[in-house]
Amino acid sequence: MNTLKLRWQRLAVTLLFGFMLTAGTAAASSGPVDVHMLIMVDRTSPQSEMVAMNLIRHVIRFQGIDHAHLDLLAIGPGMKMLLKGTPYAEDIESFTDYGVKFVLCRRNLEAAHIPFSRRADDVGLVPDAVLEMQKRKNEGWMVVWP
Repeated sequence: MNTLKLRWQRLAVTLLFGFMLTAGTAAASSGPVDVHMLIMVDRTSPQSEMVAMNLIRHVIRFQGIDHAHLDLLAIGPGMKMLLKGTPYAEDIESFTDYGVKFVLCRRNLEAAHIPFSRRADDVGLVPDAVLEMQKRKNEGWMVVWP
């Protein structure tokens, strides 16, 4: 079951990248498209973390920083990606300069007994991941699980 789920997730991300490349080509001829995307990272996997960061890079590259509204929300085991000492610290700092927001779920941190002080620099908090995700969906944001 997990293998099937992983294959579907990979297919979804591949299709999303293809859509973004197509949108980037269309944007070149008709102007950029505003992208509102919440990227959810829920597991510790170098592959999913890399896909999430590459997704941010591609959206910024093809849509431009003025048209890319991106947030990365890490929950569960994926929270390790946004803690101090992460290999992504430089990327987080760089992307934050472009307006990307990185956030952790306060409820998940408390459940995992991780002190708030362990958050990497430039990483914020949301009270509840489920409510945040629903809020973004209600506002028309695309929610992506790499």
